[in-house]
Amino acid sequence: MGKVTPIQRTKALLKEQGIRCEVVEKFNPYAGPYGIKQDFMGIIDILAMDKERGVVAYQVCGTDFAPHVHKLFANAQDCIDWLSCPGTFLYIIGWRKLLKKRGGKAKVWTPRIQEFKLEDFV
Repeated sequence: MGKVTPIQRTKALLKEQGIRCEVVEKFNPYAGPYGIKQDFMGIIDILAMDKERGVVAYQVCGTDFAPHVHKLFANAQDCIDWLSCPGTFLYIIGWRKLLKKRGGKAKVWTPRIQEFKLEDFV
């Protein structure tokens, strides 16, 4: 079995919580010499329908959290447009391996989740 990506981990986490979601990040083979991954609106990897909150957008990353936070602030107007719509939310989920229990050796993949609000960009 191949390596499990952060997107796959996030989809599994959301499914576990009973939240329906879909990956909206796409690979464009015609952009650049080797192709690139393009996020929806430049900021969103996964869209989800949460019955309690509404429409939730996720920017997903591995252990390198800071560049993705910078990416959101670099696309601040897109974040403002998204968060200005009623019932929308924006999160970054980063995945890292942490010790399962203090003093142990076993590590498990753990999400680091940060919510962004409209005030963060205004």
